[in-house]
Amino acid sequence: MTLTVAQIETTYPVPAHGTNKPYHPVRAYHVPIELRDEVLAAYAAAGIKPRLRYRGPRAQSVGRAMPRLDGTTYPRNRYQAQSYCLLADATCFTVYDYTGA
Repeated sequence: MTLTVAQIETTYPVPAHGTNKPYHPVRAYHVPIELRDEVLAAYAAAGIKPRLRYRGPRAQSVGRAMPRLDGTTYPRNRYQAQSYCLLADATCFTVYDYTGA
């Protein structure tokens, strides 16, 4: 089944606090991670440039080896883990509209 942008946005609506004039508008809220590829394809077909922000547990990524540009790795510390969720740990995501960016 192919999803459309209208189906995604009506199934996963943005709550009232998510519409307080953000810099990049929120298009869909807490979409299950299993739909990631379908959502990206639907927004690309509609000509909308999406940005995904992953949601899920953060603390379990402390100590995970993170790659650097020079090929070496460093351990992820607790401050980094608190700031954002990794794709590997995500359970859902929120879609932002970056078309005008």
